[in-house]
Amino acid sequence: MIVPTLDFGKGNNLVRVNLNDGSKKQLTLGYYAGEPACSPDCQWIAYASNDDGPRQVFKISVEGGAPQKVSDLNGYRPTFSPDGKLIAFNYTEGETLQSYCLKIPVIPAHGGTPFYTFETDPRLRSRIHFTPDGKGLAWPLFDGSAGNIWIQPLAGGAPKQFTQFSLEGIADFSFSPDGRTLALLRGHITKDVVLIKDLNR
Repeated sequence: MIVPTLDFGKGNNLVRVNLNDGSKKQLTLGYYAGEPACSPDCQWIAYASNDDGPRQVFKISVEGGAPQKVSDLNGYRPTFSPDGKLIAFNYTEGETLQSYCLKIPVIPAHGGTPFYTFETDPRLRSRIHFTPDGKGLAWPLFDGSAGNIWIQPLAGGAPKQFTQFSLEGIADFSFSPDGRTLALLRGHITKDVVLIKDLNR
């Protein structure tokens, strides 16, 4: 299991935890590493880091060693394809409200120029996933009343709505290894306005 661990004064790094005996091995040694995703063969971890300046996507062996930057784009929340040959992630473009956009590039897992790039809704706040057949990308969007999963075919065309929920948002989701089941973390946030007075004055 790979977990981001915050050590105050020393940064946020990735640690591999052995579930059998609880032993730990620190994989990254920088200031920030987060949002890890494990390759299907369990040999590589893709993650986001801003140690070299802007937040970018790197990968590192599960045994540790030197990190490898896989893209020069300002990327985050990476994910591997089911065959481990591709990595997709989020990145943003534009510095003004008018020019801002959120895009999803799909690159070779060893790094390089995107094979595909898709523009998506700036409201996307969750990690994307490849579909179980590796032919599309899935992500949740919230329309104000409900969150639903949408599928973007890698071959192109418009994304298609996959789920049909009418209530609740989607915080996270994942396909089962055999592709037959979709697990969802759904719910809503309740907020109240609270007035706090200083009773000592």
